[in-house]
Amino acid sequence: MKREDVMIIRDTENGSYAAIPAKKVVKGYLHDTYNNWGQTLFPEEAGDYTFGEETFDRDLEKVLREKFEVLSDAVFYFNADGIFDYDCELTENEEKQINEFISKFHDENYIAVEATYFNYWDGSNWKSIIFECEGYWNVYEIVDDQELADEIYEDFENAKAGKESNGFTDYEGPKYTHTTSRWANNPFFFESEEK
Repeated sequence: MKREDVMIIRDTENGSYAAIPAKKVVKGYLHDTYNNWGQTLFPEEAGDYTFGEETFDRDLEKVLREKFEVLSDAVFYFNADGIFDYDCELTENEEKQINEFISKFHDENYIAVEATYFNYWDGSNWKSIIFECEGYWNVYEIVDDQELADEIYEDFENAKAGKESNGFTDYEGPKYTHTTSRWANNPFFFESEEK
């Protein structure tokens, strides 16, 4: 394991540190992360401004009623595939125009919530650790202090192996105690606590 392959993160609840694969930390979208059941978040769950999200649906419905007179008083539903279950008379051409407008409105107005995260397999489900995301409380944060991150990594590299028990191995370094795990549900190269 080389230093450049490792990113040090800090647990904001207890102040401990952990090392994860740096190349697997992604700046992307919250809807690409996983919930507690190992499923990716639906865009509306992630807070994206898209179909199924209350504000988006309300805004699009208002625009459709204003732009297409035939819909002004109609009851109708829509999704990414277009309009459906409407109680008004629509010609084939009108339906096509409405569906094209819905698609264009979505393409021009879609906003995805950005996040920095790390996805991993825990042995039975996909999980995510989210570091940066507006409006999201993060348990872990990336250690931006390069000197501190280097210190923790070097301390682990110079640590002596100690007690081994139940799939965990403890290491004693000059300033930190470290633990490694052979359990599939632990995504960390090692975890560290200051002595």
